[in-house]
Amino acid sequence: MFVLGRDSSLSILELVAYLQKNNLIFSLKKVIDEIAIFSIDEKFDPVKAMKSLGGTVKIGLIIEDLEGIYQGKSNKLKYAISFYGKNDEAYLEDQIKDSFKEQKLKAFYKKPKREKALMPNEVIKQKLLEEGIEFLACTNVLAKTIAVFNPFEHEKRDQEMPYKDYRKTISIRLAKILINLSQTKKLLLDPFCGHGVILQEATLQGLDTIGIDRDTKSVESAKKNIEYIEKKYNTKTNHAVIRGDSRHMTRLIREADGIATEPYLGPYLKTTPSMEEAKNTMLELERLYQRVLEEAKKIVKGKIAIIVPRFPTKQRKDVTMNFNKIITELGYKPWQPLKQIKMPIVYPYGRLIREIWVIKQ
Repeated sequence: MFVLGRDSSLSILELVAYLQKNNLIFSLKKVIDEIAIFSIDEKFDPVKAMKSLGGTVKIGLIIEDLEGIYQGKSNKLKYAISFYGKNDEAYLEDQIKDSFKEQKLKAFYKKPKREKALMPNEVIKQKLLEEGIEFLACTNVLAKTIAVFNPFEHEKRDQEMPYKDYRKTISIRLAKILINLSQTKKLLLDPFCGHGVILQEATLQGLDTIGIDRDTKSVESAKKNIEYIEKKYNTKTNHAVIRGDSRHMTRLIREADGIATEPYLGPYLKTTPSMEEAKNTMLELERLYQRVLEEAKKIVKGKIAIIVPRFPTKQRKDVTMNFNKIITELGYKPWQPLKQIKMPIVYPYGRLIREIWVIKQ
């Protein structure tokens, strides 16, 4: 049982990409709101997966028998129940309480502070994975949480990173999602690397990386940030950050297995642009995207996970890029592993709306 992030379609697509990349046998059984239930072979490592995934909040193992569910040494434990979707909450609470009594366990119930489900930080602070149990309940199906997203790790890494610019930096979670969507197994390219967030996360996943950026300061910052990751986490990957123009990337590098990138998305928006301003910016960006993807076709073997902008305007009408036309003319096609999820996936957070595309030749 997977508790998904705020965009369930994006989270499911990332999970499918991750499982395929790691050659795991799986099938998607059910999706209910922010819950996805998969059948996955026993080689799946939920703790390792959680460190790589950006769009998953919790992973639980579905349980059919409560007897022996607690494996701690003490007969005392604390537990919580996070409810998702529709459940017979009173029935499930009584069922769990009765089971603990039968097993002669002294169990203390920890209710969520808000709503019906614990936030990941609550699970971690309560030490429920180490000293207790968090149950996940969805349509009266119970699971035991075995891995949870750790927001404190992200915050710490974000704070300790030597160089950052929040106006130009992609979030760690979105960086992870793009990396997984690209399904890169060895060498990842980010042709608009900025301060190197995607490169850093790829390095932590054991990938070799190449970053390209036109800005000298960004290139130096990305190098310093990756050096910090190497030293802090003792990574053993190869990496290079090159100052250059990605519209001529074939002059800079020979090949890459995949691309994960957030390109230049136009000037930083302090206010909502007018229709004319948005259209002018989009024309410039269309030329940029077309040229970069034309170059990428010559050197990239696998998939490209890329963000495309969509501009809301003062006239309350979005200005979009005809990205599908661009990729069709260049011989690309959208990656669609599930019939129910089609490209693009809209990521509507912030003044600028992002479309997330995964394409292949």
